[in-house]
Amino acid sequence: NKNNNNNQNSKKRVYWIDWLRVLACYLVVFLHCSFFYVNIDVKTFNGMVLSIYYGLPLGCVPLFILISGSLFLNPKKKIPLKVLYGKYIRRLFISLVFWSLYYNLINEYIVNVGKKEHHFNLEECKTAITGIVLGKNGGHLWYLFFVIGLYILTPIYKCITEKRDVAWYFVIYFIIIYHFIPTFIDFMKIFFNFNLSLVDDYIKKHMFEINGYYSAYYILGYLLNTQEFKNKKYITYFYIIGIVGFISTHVLRFSTNYIQKKHNRIQFSKNNNINITMTVLGVFLFFKYKLSNWINNIMENNKFINKLILKLSECSFGIYLAHMAVLDIIVRFTKLTSLSFNPLFWMPIFGTLVFTTTATVIFLLRFIPFF
Repeated sequence: NKNNNNNQNSKKRVYWIDWLRVLACYLVVFLHCSFFYVNIDVKTFNGMVLSIYYGLPLGCVPLFILISGSLFLNPKKKIPLKVLYGKYIRRLFISLVFWSLYYNLINEYIVNVGKKEHHFNLEECKTAITGIVLGKNGGHLWYLFFVIGLYILTPIYKCITEKRDVAWYFVIYFIIIYHFIPTFIDFMKIFFNFNLSLVDDYIKKHMFEINGYYSAYYILGYLLNTQEFKNKKYITYFYIIGIVGFISTHVLRFSTNYIQKKHNRIQFSKNNNINITMTVLGVFLFFKYKLSNWINNIMENNKFINKLILKLSECSFGIYLAHMAVLDIIVRFTKLTSLSFNPLFWMPIFGTLVFTTTATVIFLLRFIPFF
């Protein structure tokens, strides 16, 4: 195996990254459409269908982080602190402030998808201010807090990636401690009623917990993007790992739902579960090695698809931020949810409806200088 930095150093656009970013963005929207504002009863056909659909897009956020790592962590790509803070972090912070204001004021009090009764008093003001500061009521703004922290630490991560053996050490350490062990603890507790709470508590008290398991994806994105596997059998191994991860996610989730007799959105569905890690590794490398030439051919010969994908890729950040607002408006004023019709056929249509509507809104908003 030889290290290859051609993807990062070449001025030619890496189209498969754009396609993967668009896919990850769509999967986020699909995921949220599958379970928000509906009661998933796994004892019914519709509930079982939605539970399966919920499991399909798991891993969408780690895909975003892998992409960020592949683009930001190349030691040869110099990002001055002035650019890091003045461009990237500043953009994230402004977006966080704007959308936190929207979700905690306009979305909460005007759209009011839950039809809550609000009373203007001191306690309500405190709740609103707390929500704005902490980015509540969006359900997905946590990602901005995390990415800001990740970008702040990027110069440190770039020092790590200068030595690939050190970078691999960090990735393996983080995956074992924060991906494999927590998943194993859940597995033993659910299927064998064996509680490893002491180990779980120790890991949760570890200073790197949340940053640790996402850092694995961040560094891994760079390592996988710059690693050329000349021996095809290694690529095949990763495909197998991805397939096993994908299948095990559904088997473990279905078994958990059966044992607990309810839809469980947490167990074996978290971004640091080893089955999710395995899945996103397979998907990332499948795009890089299996689909890249096919994607390049399409992008170079079909101008419409080229413009569409690049525009969606550019709008993906905005789509991520705005899709919950669009979903809330649709649910509030049209009464449409993932259970409005037979979810087996309706869920993909509903997810696509929310995605395309949000993409259109963001495309139009980008004509306004602020956006």
